[in-house]
This record gives sequence, structure tokens and C-alpha cells, in this order.
Amino acid sequence: MYFYPIWIRIWHWITAILCLLLIVTGISMQYSSMGAPLIRFDKAISIHNFCGIA
Repeated sequence: MYFYPIWIRIWHWITAILCLLLIVTGISMQYSSMGAPLIRFDKAISIHNFCGIA
């Protein structure tokens, strides 16, 4: 038995994933190096901006 409708559960999962992506891309931009980037800097900026707006 679920207490909340499916759309609220989906909304919370989407916001949780967006928050995690913001954390990962923010860390990647902060501590990126040319030799071994976690995520390429230009891609990290695009993903980070999209997640922040969404």
C-alpha cells in the first residue's frame, strides 16, 4: 500500500537524480584536470546548467 500517488514518487526520484547530477558535475568542474577529467569540462557545464534549470 502506497501513501503517495505515483506522480509524486516519480517527481521525487527525478529531483533526486538531478541533485546527484548537480553534485557530480560540480565536483568534476571544481577538481578537473587536463590529464584525467572525471567528465569533460564543456560537457559538465552543459549538464550542470540543464540540471540546475530543471
